Amino acid sequence: MPNAPLTPRYASPEQVRGEAVTLASDVYQLGVLLYELLADRYPYSVESESIQALPDAICNQQPTRPSAVELPSASGPDDTHSVTTTRRWYRQLRGDLDTIVLMALRKEPARRYATAAEFSEDVRRYLAGQPVVARKDSVVYRTTKFVQRHRASIASITAIGISTGLLAWLMLLDSNQLPGSAPLENAIAVLPFEDRSSSDLRYLGDGIAGEVISGLATIPQLRVIARAASFSFRDSDAGIDEIADQLGVSVVVTGSVDETGGILRITAELTDTGGSRLWSQTYTQDGGGALTLQKNVVADLVLALTQEFGLELGTPGGASQATSSAEAYELYLLGQFHYLQRGEGVQKSIDLFKRSVELDPDFAHAWASLSAAYTSSLTWAEPEESVEELVRESATRAIQLNDTIGLAHMSLGGIEARKGNYGGGVAYLYKALAVSPNDPTVLTWTFDAMSQLGRSRESLEYAQRLHELNPIAAHSSYVVGWAHLALGDYSAAKRYCSRASGAGRAPLWTCLLFAHIESGAFDEAEAMLSEYEPDDAEIRPGIAYLEARRGRSATDIERALNEIDAALEAQMVAAGFAFYYYATLGDLDRAFSLLERRYDEQQWVDIAMWWLPAASEFRRDPRFMPLADRAGMTGFWRRHGWPDACGGDIPAQLCR
Repeated sequence: MPNAPLTPRYASPEQVRGEAVTLASDVYQLGVLLYELLADRYPYSVESESIQALPDAICNQQPTRPSAVELPSASGPDDTHSVTTTRRWYRQLRGDLDTIVLMALRKEPARRYATAAEFSEDVRRYLAGQPVVARKDSVVYRTTKFVQRHRASIASITAIGISTGLLAWLMLLDSNQLPGSAPLENAIAVLPFEDRSSSDLRYLGDGIAGEVISGLATIPQLRVIARAASFSFRDSDAGIDEIADQLGVSVVVTGSVDETGGILRITAELTDTGGSRLWSQTYTQDGGGALTLQKNVVADLVLALTQEFGLELGTPGGASQATSSAEAYELYLLGQFHYLQRGEGVQKSIDLFKRSVELDPDFAHAWASLSAAYTSSLTWAEPEESVEELVRESATRAIQLNDTIGLAHMSLGGIEARKGNYGGGVAYLYKALAVSPNDPTVLTWTFDAMSQLGRSRESLEYAQRLHELNPIAAHSSYVVGWAHLALGDYSAAKRYCSRASGAGRAPLWTCLLFAHIESGAFDEAEAMLSEYEPDDAEIRPGIAYLEARRGRSATDIERALNEIDAALEAQMVAAGFAFYYYATLGDLDRAFSLLERRYDEQQWVDIAMWWLPAASEFRRDPRFMPLADRAGMTGFWRRHGWPDACGGDIPAQLCR
């Protein structure tokens, strides 16, 4: 068993198969530990003594629910009392506690809790009598040594009550901080480097700051705030302490770029929340240009952070480490600058990335960025006829050169999903997450994929991780709010969607509208819509829909349906929202007709709308499964498990 721990019983399926070991592997091992604590037995039945029996069980058997473990038979009065006590114990395990343990033991790493922190937080919520919802929190991660070290002490807990046992398990968890974990205080933000030159070097300042972010983000002990969040403070009057507070970090990197008399000068500083300068350095061009200076900035920052956080930090990655061509690197930075402008910038970035790889055909990061730019051209530019093949060629080339760039795997996943191959698409996304777990773009795409596939709990996990990296963006709040909306947690949905709705763009405001309506808060929904112009063509369908949901009269519903029809015809309402309006107003014929028409015309369908709780009648309809099959989802479900709202054999109507 390659990569197996010293105690094979605690090996995760991916360790048994010799695959990459991640934080999800630690979660699995802790799940085995908790299972044994609660059920007083191993999760799997291993009857054979052959060497292969245990690996086969780990990879192929589904563990019995702890509450359903077979009870011993009674042979006397004392045994009868013992069995009765055990039966009461197992009854207490039913429900959320079963769910918590089995989620940690899922075969697919990405379907477990993302970290030991989320696992322990769910246990704490269970003990507090709160709804079980996996939450992201940066407490310590565990490894195999933890299991080995505490095996004996865990065994002694099995006779204690469930609550006491769970608390003991949590205490053991919290008492062991290991190197390689990322406490919350190890958080850093990198602001855009100020352009102080007489020429326009903003692309260089942004590019260098962006590459500092990328380089530091490859170090697992650090939590590096997303570029979009940090760069939102460009030209801000806020002080370092205020910025750090809003971003939830303990240190901030600032810098500047300047060019005088042909000499490039870069200054970088590391400052704490109190405004104290922890480190500062000025670099001047020494023949290597921006490329050499960039490498020096990141390397010196790592040394400074090592001293500040008291950690042994690894070697940073990033594009500056991947090429020796200064010209190719500067073209790459300029391409990144234009790519992030979207719109016309996407086509400009494609041209620049192509020139970069022409100069250095082995520049993996430029190939990966080229694949992402080709993908974005489907939305932001006039794509070339063979764009999907171009995405595939550039992403494949990037992976051949360096298979640890999540962007390339993500691009391939997007192409597979567009073809209806959700299984292949998700496999690439999982690989992207494994190599780039803190990449906001990868997290966004994975959230979208899980939302489309009906994996609402998983979508919430990725949304929360994205929000941690970009806590101030409207979109980050929106994705967390939408995930809560899909799970029917309308209170949490309102809390997050309200932060997003201020951006004034659909779908951001619709998230809050749906949360208000589905929770019966019609007055709040009306007050929200009153903030917009009532004659706004995008708002009118929402107003009509609200009145129909509130009144439920045939007249109100017919008026709303006609308003939605007109808005759809004028392309003033997204087809996904029109579908939702139809389905939740009870006109399933209109809802199915709209979706079938869009598939006939080979137009994109927002499947995420299908999984909102209020669309349950749509999911129960006999037409639902054939439509899901047309969307290419049922094949994925057969291989990877049913969505949260469904179960059973296709085409049985077992969705709710």
